[in-house]
Amino acid sequence: MILSLAEFKRRIDAISGAIRSLGGEVQELVIRPPATEQEIERVEHQLGRSLPGSFKQALLHIAGEFSFCWFMPDDYKFPEPYRNIFSGRIHWNLQQLPQIDEGKRECIEQVFPNPEDEYDKVWHDKLAFMEVGNGDYVAFDVKSGDDPPVVYLSHADGQGHGYILAHHFMELLEKGSRIAFVGEEDWQWLTFTESKDSGINVHSTAAAEWRKLIGLNPIPFQNPLAAARRHSLALRPDGTVFAAGDNRQGECEVDGWQNIVAVAAANVHKANNTGSSHSVGLRSDGTVVAAGWNRQGQCAVGEWRDIIAIAAGWRRTIGLTAQGTVVAAGRNNEGQCEVSDWNDIVAIAAGDWHTLGLQSDGTVRRSGNHQYGLADSDRWHDIVGISAGYLHSVGVKADGTAVAAGSDRQGQCQVASWQHLSTVSAGSYHTVGLRKDGTVIAAGSNEYGQCEVGDWHDVVAVAAGCAHTLGLQSDGTLLAAGSNESGQCEVCERTD
Repeated sequence: MILSLAEFKRRIDAISGAIRSLGGEVQELVIRPPATEQEIERVEHQLGRSLPGSFKQALLHIAGEFSFCWFMPDDYKFPEPYRNIFSGRIHWNLQQLPQIDEGKRECIEQVFPNPEDEYDKVWHDKLAFMEVGNGDYVAFDVKSGDDPPVVYLSHADGQGHGYILAHHFMELLEKGSRIAFVGEEDWQWLTFTESKDSGINVHSTAAAEWRKLIGLNPIPFQNPLAAARRHSLALRPDGTVFAAGDNRQGECEVDGWQNIVAVAAANVHKANNTGSSHSVGLRSDGTVVAAGWNRQGQCAVGEWRDIIAIAAGWRRTIGLTAQGTVVAAGRNNEGQCEVSDWNDIVAIAAGDWHTLGLQSDGTVRRSGNHQYGLADSDRWHDIVGISAGYLHSVGVKADGTAVAAGSDRQGQCQVASWQHLSTVSAGSYHTVGLRKDGTVIAAGSNEYGQCEVGDWHDVVAVAAGCAHTLGLQSDGTLLAAGSNESGQCEVCERTD
C-alpha cells in the first residue's frame, strides 16, 4: 500500500508509546516538508539515474527528510530470540542521497571492486539511501526494475549481506512499522526474515511475539482502494479521496473528506434490486465518515470512536476498534451485524450478507449467511488476511498461500495453487490476489474482463468489485479492468 503522512505518523506515535512504556528513549522526530518534483529532478540529475517509484511517493507526500530513532538503556535486555535488539531506526534525506551513494561507491572502489566475486557483486548496481552506524548501507537494487527491492549491504561479512528487506520502499515503511523499525544493523532484524529473498515477514511467529513483547498492537491492513458495484474509491497520499462512477445516492460525494487513512465501499452482486451503495472513510483520529445510501442506517457511523479499520457490505458498515472489538451499523436481516461479542480481532471483512473477523491467533469468526459452504471458514487457521464477496470468502495464510470457502459456481474459489501472496480481494463472482512481487492474479468470472490483470506490475494494492477490479501501482498510477457501465473504471487520475 501507499502510506499517507497521517497514517505513517499514527504508526510512529504507536511505536513511540510502546517503547517509552518499556523505559526506552525516543529521539526527537524529524519530518521536513515534502520534496518538490524539481528538487527530485535535480538530485536525479546529480545521481545520473531516476529514483524508485515508491521512494518518490514518500518524498513527495511524506517528507523530503525523515528520521525516527529509538533505543533501549544499555542494561535492558530483551529475551531470546530478541536479545540482539536494542534500537530501531528509519531515515532518509533527499538532499544527502548523492553523498550517501558516493560513500557506497568509495567502498566498492576500495574494498569490493570485483563484480565477478560472489560477495563483491552484491555491492554493485545499487543506489544507497541509508547509512548504517556500523558502516553498512541500505540500498535499492536498481538493476531490478523501476521500483526495485530494498537490500542490505554489509561491509564486514554480516549475515544479512544481500538480504532483501522489502520488495519496494513503501513496503519497507509498511512492514518496518509493524516491527517498530528494528535495526538498522542486520543482526537486529534477521530474526524477522525467513530467507535471503523473503523480506521482513510481519506475519511470522517471531514478529507476532515481538509485538506482544513491546506492547505494539497489530496494525490492520488499510486498503487505499475500494470497489463497489458501480463506483470506485481511491485514497490519495494527502488523505483526500478520489471517486469515480455512479453517484445517484451520493456515494461519490467525498470531495470534502480529509485526513483519511482507509476507504471502503459497499459492493453488492448484480440483480434487479441491487446497485445503490455507500462509501466509508476512516480518519486518522479514529473517527469515521460515510456518504451515500442510508436506508438501513449503514451511514450512521458519526459517533464511532477509536476505530482502526473499516469494511462495508451491502446496506451495512463494520468497524474494528483499537481494543479488538467490532461495531456494526445497518442491515442485520441475516445476522451479519451480530458482532458485538467478538474480541481479539485484528482484521475485518464484509460481503453481501456475511461478515468475517480475523482473530490474532489466525482463526476466523463469521456472522450472517452460512449457506453455500461459507461456514467452512470456521475451520481456517494460520490466516493473516481475509476478504468477503457475495457468496464466498477468501483468506491469505502466513505462508503466502490462499484458501477459499463458499460458492464456486464461477470458479472464484479456485485459489489453492496461488503462492507468494500479500493480500486478496473478493468480488461478487471473482477473486483477485496481489503477489509480493507486485504482480496480480485472478480467478472466477471474467464476463466483463475483470480478471484481465495478468500484465499488471508494480502493484501495491488491489480491490475487487461486482464486475471490475482496481489496482494501485507504486508510483501512484491507478489501474482498472472490467465493467465500466457507470464510469467506475474511469480512474485515469493518479493518486499523487
